[in-house]
Amino acid sequence: MGRDLLNLSTGYQVPVEDFETALAELWALALRLDRVGRNDDFFDLGGDSFAAAVIATQIEERFEIEFPPANIIGHSTVALQARLVKGIQKRQRPGMRESSCLTGCHVSGRLPPLFLVHGRNGTTFLNKKFFERLGVDQPAYLFQAPGIGGVDKPMDQVEKIAKRYISEIQAIQPQGPYNIGAFCAGGFIALEMCLQLRKQGQSVGNLLLLDPGIVPGRLAHRYPPVFRKDHGWGYRWRVYLKRLLARTRNFLGGRGFVLDEAMWSWKENSYKLKRRRQKLLTRIRDRRSIGDFSNDESQYDLDRMIGASLELYAALENYAPATRYDGHAHLLVNGRLGEWAIRPDFFWSDYLGSFDHETMPGDHGDFFDKNMLLVADFVKGKMGGSSRPERTPDNLQV
Repeated sequence: MGRDLLNLSTGYQVPVEDFETALAELWALALRLDRVGRNDDFFDLGGDSFAAAVIATQIEERFEIEFPPANIIGHSTVALQARLVKGIQKRQRPGMRESSCLTGCHVSGRLPPLFLVHGRNGTTFLNKKFFERLGVDQPAYLFQAPGIGGVDKPMDQVEKIAKRYISEIQAIQPQGPYNIGAFCAGGFIALEMCLQLRKQGQSVGNLLLLDPGIVPGRLAHRYPPVFRKDHGWGYRWRVYLKRLLARTRNFLGGRGFVLDEAMWSWKENSYKLKRRRQKLLTRIRDRRSIGDFSNDESQYDLDRMIGASLELYAALENYAPATRYDGHAHLLVNGRLGEWAIRPDFFWSDYLGSFDHETMPGDHGDFFDKNMLLVADFVKGKMGGSSRPERTPDNLQV
């Protein structure tokens, strides 16, 4: 696609050095554009979380540094990103990248920090307007799942992921109370983090669940089916078979239930990831190379990223909390299926001591698109100390 067809407010400016030229080529490939200028904004070019993850992975391989996708939020032009990459490269020896799942945004704020856990895809990638709405005084840190950036191996258990995230939180904030937020199925990881923090004798200030997953697949048979197609014994047998396969694989020394090879679990999500990967690999082959890397190496990097996402799916699918978290949570749910998350006979009522909720118009996808500023307003309001222990459905509609 031609860049000039986007009708950008900024004119095209040629990259001025080798760093900028290399980054502009990576951007153009990931965004399917013929060229990218040094001052073009990533979001104005139509960038999304998937493109950011691809760009970040290629930057890590090309420059041998640690570069989480969330870095693009505060460095959303090629020129800014080139300066950041050069600075990181000076601090890190080649081949000796820092191993961290945490990236900071507005880290100089005076308020207690907010730690945001990703959803099923493994990355927490938010529009820069989200952080502008929170305000410059609110420090925020974003997680990405182990293995997404290629530095660490993926983890196949929510308990292990939560333990890793707590260690990284406490490197920044040694003592509670902690403010933890989570998107989508990342709510299960946030729940486990709260349970482990309580075992340490630490306190949680705010637990924010932003359109949380309804129930882990391993526990789905305990609750009424969410969708009409799930009624009947066929659904129950499928759930039991998934659990049996997962336990058998773990018993035999495998890394968990790898959903990429299984027909019984998260088929739709797996196929969507594969289709997106294949489209990108086709563009890679058309361009013949990314930077100095061959087609085979580029395919390996992308396969690794998708594999880490699927491993995360398996961990979330097989999670079962060991006990109930007796603290309070704030839930923001969508207006289409969100009622299942707040039902008194469903998962979150069983595993939370109490919660309040608000309902967002639209569906789950609207949280990360047209309603992002409303999500930021909800987060900002709850971080201000608001707490309502009611579970009744008559809370304020957003």
